[in-house]
Amino acid sequence: MKEINISEMLINKRLKLDKIDFYLHYSPIFPILIVPIINLYYLVLSIIKNDQIGYNRVLDGIELPIVFFLISIIFFIIKYNNLNFRTIEIDVDNNRFDKALELTINELEWTKLTKRKNYFLGKSESSLIGFGETVTIIRKDGIIIFNSIDNPRNILSNFSFGGNRKNLETFKRNLKASV
Repeated sequence: MKEINISEMLINKRLKLDKIDFYLHYSPIFPILIVPIINLYYLVLSIIKNDQIGYNRVLDGIELPIVFFLISIIFFIIKYNNLNFRTIEIDVDNNRFDKALELTINELEWTKLTKRKNYFLGKSESSLIGFGETVTIIRKDGIIIFNSIDNPRNILSNFSFGGNRKNLETFKRNLKASV
């Protein structure tokens, strides 16, 4: 993670993903959009060909594509909101922060990807009920921002089954215990 990305994330309070992770994070939406796109294609085609029968057929079956389109919008909103950081307002020094982080890493068996003085990037492994999460913790000026999202590099990881919440709650508990 570059230092520019960290300062940008601190300002925006949103996780910034690289292009591949961004695509993979939003990829579950694309298969849902296939039905509305095909329906729209045939609707435009019937308008261009001035085919009234085909136009009426497309309009008769428009309910299912509308439902799929609404589901894709809901998925997009959920995925978009997952990139927001949660702010933890607790004043801890470096030693206590590091202690709480190490406790959480050991308890939840996170793999360290990057650990610096002011940020941590890690991931949890797949389990029987989930496919792992990517965890980002940034600390600056007495503010800790935390994000845990489904691992975008795992194509099956669309839901954390409570893993993201568990990551946050465990880290908060360990922070409070270290104070």
